[in-house]
Amino acid sequence: MKKIKIFSLLAICLLAMSFQQPGRLQRVKVTDGISVKLPENFTLVPEEALSERYISTRQPIALYTSPNGQAEFVINVSNNQWQHFDLPLVKDFYKASLGGLYSDIDFMKEETTETDKMPAAVFEYIGSGQSEEGVIRKSEGFSKYTYIAYVLVEGKVAIFSFTAPAKEKTIWAPVAAEIMESLKLKKTL
Repeated sequence: MKKIKIFSLLAICLLAMSFQQPGRLQRVKVTDGISVKLPENFTLVPEEALSERYISTRQPIALYTSPNGQAEFVINVSNNQWQHFDLPLVKDFYKASLGGLYSDIDFMKEETTETDKMPAAVFEYIGSGQSEEGVIRKSEGFSKYTYIAYVLVEGKVAIFSFTAPAKEKTIWAPVAAEIMESLKLKKTL
């Protein structure tokens, strides 16, 4: 009986540790032109590790991740030439590109707004699909919660994306919103 209690207690502790609590937010200076509040337990992924996580010709400016690597905040800048009055087009363009990334996408938020007094298109959604690896290995696929903002800054698009497992949406959604509200940007990046 004593062994069962110890095993049960250990199982409960392991389950509790599998869900990362966000912790308190603190301001982080990403570049001279970008700062944001992030959970204090998030760490910056080293530049050499970015290529392992993002297969792209253009690596993110920065990637911050939770201790278990399940939640992450990514910052990137696109050199697409959009002007502030192009915001409705920007929103439609990026919404269409998001739809192509998932086999199923459920938008909870899709709006044009301002981020630090700059025009932005914001999306919040649950996206699911089958990864290439999953097709080969017959896995169950993936389901991700994402809160993403496309901010127009002097002809460029600054992209701020927070992702976490969809099953942890209730934990991370309020944190993601607070992170996006805390963004501070200079007019030039």
